[in-house]
Amino acid sequence: MKTFRFLLIFFTCVYLFNSCHFPSSPLSLYWENGKTGYINQQGEIVIPARFAVGEDFSEGLANVREGGLYGYINAKGEWVIRPNYDYATPFSDGLALVYKGDKGLYIDKNGHEVIPPGYMGCRPFRNGVAIIDHRPGHSGLIDRKGKLLLDTNFYSITPVTHNLLLVTRDNEKSFVTDGQGRPLPAFHQYDNFKSLDEGYLLAELQQPDSNNNTSVVLDSTGKALFRLDLRKISTDKFSAGKLIFNKTAYYGNDTYGFMDKNGHILYQDDNRRIDGSFSSNRIFFQAKDAVLLISGEGKTIKEYHGYQREGFQYNYAFVRVNDKYGMIDTMGNYVIRPKYEEIIPEGMTADRFFFRGYDSNRKTRLIGMADRTGKTLLPLTLDNISPEGFKSGLILCLHEGKLAYLNPQGKFIWQEKQNTNKPPLNIDYMHRGYFRVMEEWDEKMAFYQHEWPAPKPIPMNSPLLPRQLQIKVDTTSRDTFDTNYKGYTVFIYNTTDSTIAFDSQDNRLDMKMQARCGSEWKDIEFLPSSWCGNSYYEVKLKSQRYWQLTCPVYEGAQKTRLRLVLYYHSNKEAVYSNEFNGSINPGQLWRKEYYQPSNIMDPYYQ
Repeated sequence: MKTFRFLLIFFTCVYLFNSCHFPSSPLSLYWENGKTGYINQQGEIVIPARFAVGEDFSEGLANVREGGLYGYINAKGEWVIRPNYDYATPFSDGLALVYKGDKGLYIDKNGHEVIPPGYMGCRPFRNGVAIIDHRPGHSGLIDRKGKLLLDTNFYSITPVTHNLLLVTRDNEKSFVTDGQGRPLPAFHQYDNFKSLDEGYLLAELQQPDSNNNTSVVLDSTGKALFRLDLRKISTDKFSAGKLIFNKTAYYGNDTYGFMDKNGHILYQDDNRRIDGSFSSNRIFFQAKDAVLLISGEGKTIKEYHGYQREGFQYNYAFVRVNDKYGMIDTMGNYVIRPKYEEIIPEGMTADRFFFRGYDSNRKTRLIGMADRTGKTLLPLTLDNISPEGFKSGLILCLHEGKLAYLNPQGKFIWQEKQNTNKPPLNIDYMHRGYFRVMEEWDEKMAFYQHEWPAPKPIPMNSPLLPRQLQIKVDTTSRDTFDTNYKGYTVFIYNTTDSTIAFDSQDNRLDMKMQARCGSEWKDIEFLPSSWCGNSYYEVKLKSQRYWQLTCPVYEGAQKTRLRLVLYYHSNKEAVYSNEFNGSINPGQLWRKEYYQPSNIMDPYYQ
């Protein structure tokens, strides 16, 4: 299951990067013996699994890693651009962003350098331009020749449409430009803009008008549509050409509603709130006991107990009556009567959807697939499915603990082979910190104990140095890291006469692995930052106690020496483990993967 969670995170990151901009290809990734290859829609192997990492094809090429470096292959598996980069991204607008070290540069499909390295952060080209960062909070805009269209002294640059940019200064004041970074005169009379989606903008008036309105809603040409008093009403977005708003009440309930693009209120309700966006000219209003289905004209269609959060997709939606979900059309009529325990939003298409329920023993919750008539195409069989849904006509899923591809007819066209050998961890980015521990708890606190390791007494007559904090990596051990990878056993011993306090983030020690690069040691792991102050506290290890943990066995193209470092006493002191042989990839020295928090209880953004 942890393998699928890893792939789930990986594909979510790739989806956020690729989904709206890169066309899908008829080839899909597959995995065998720790390597990646490509299959077609029938499950036939087109490119054998020989790459350490592979991504989807984009503009006819796929970025893959062989050994420690990335290059690009064609649909036959032939090298078009030989491996030469620490990291590489898909082609977009005929250019690809690649990295040598932590500096990005752009290449064309012949592998020629078009724009040399020089910026700390770069983004893919869209519509002939790319946003770049000189350092955090210092963004600019370049064209395909690398010419600066906007210098790197702006806090942020955000696309509003394909030909409209919102540029924010350090003082949070903003202005609007065209897609080439040229200021647009139509917007000059306003201050401090905010995107409302769908090409609409909210701008501040330089001073309130005679009706005490403080802001104006603009279309993408700068035309003023109507004015608002943001002291009485707040809004974040347009949805299907309608502005969703709420009026804050000093006493009683807030009022939620929507208005047309002329500012005319079409619907409002102080007992229900809007939950979602318009789709198929329909939106749901949520209350404690029910939801209303409302048309875009503000008419109430029907009432239900609940609904599936994505609302209407492909002109149908799922609503709940009592504890079962059924499918309705845009008039609120049932296409499928309520009979499903849960609807899975991922993987939904115009003619099929996934549902979750208990197996026949009522012990395990599994996933099945049905068409829009309610006919079951696949019974409750799957453990999980990819959040990306169907790609190139297939959906990645987890079936009986193994990765598999499912076609729209509910047939498995590929399933990974059972591999009992646990491979080393072969990655090209810095691993997030993973050394979580517990303190020594008494029986009264047993209810709060977690699966993380708790302290154990150091055996008598152990051959350890006295009165020291010590770390030992046992490279002769055959441990398991994160369920699926080879690991080494790690021991943290306290042979001092005192309890030692360690700073922690949600029980995560400030301990990471380092690699020797020439004459210096560099981190290949990092501790993420949490915005929640409750994440930070001390964990303690009593005298004559030890923690037993696990670290991964890394595998890469560069042989080196490795060690662990543990910081304590507010990073004022450090203790190092024994050194040992290992190998890493170049990207592990600098690259941090994009991380998307899963919910409010996950306060980490890196």
